[in-house]
Amino acid sequence: MASTWNVHFLQKQHAQSETARALIILNQPFSRELFIRVWNACVWRACADGGANRLYDLFDDEPEIRTLYLPHLIKGDLDSIRDDVRSFYQSLGVPVVHDAGQDSTDLMKCVSAIEEKEIAERGVKYDIIFLGGLGGRLDQTIHTLSYLHKLRRTRKRVFAVTDDNVGWVLDA
Repeated sequence: MASTWNVHFLQKQHAQSETARALIILNQPFSRELFIRVWNACVWRACADGGANRLYDLFDDEPEIRTLYLPHLIKGDLDSIRDDVRSFYQSLGVPVVHDAGQDSTDLMKCVSAIEEKEIAERGVKYDIIFLGGLGGRLDQTIHTLSYLHKLRRTRKRVFAVTDDNVGWVLDA
């Protein structure tokens, strides 16, 4: 059975969808315009370790609106998040979860958190959007592409989005 794919969530004015989407913000640059689009398209949001720095820094010119964009979770080995960023989000009640496991990346740790949330919600299955992952270090890009392929075996839709690229794995 074939799946229908679309990226309407990237349009400036997209209609509200019945699709439950989760956002994972990675530690790579992105524009505010793209961020706002994917943030608004998702109902649950997490930062993978240093992705919290990117979210925080996105509003350096308007720090008063940072509190409008609080992730539900920050998770990873926490080797990249700055102390000031960690303190800011913790002071506002955002859980910052240290997972020291070396057998998974910060991205994988955040996907695991989504899977735990899906189990707790009994039947909800989120489409996942990675903000970042297709630029910068080659090893990270290859990991993102490989992980998209792996997740496609168990998930209906997973996207990697940057200002220059959108990636997903199609049905065979």
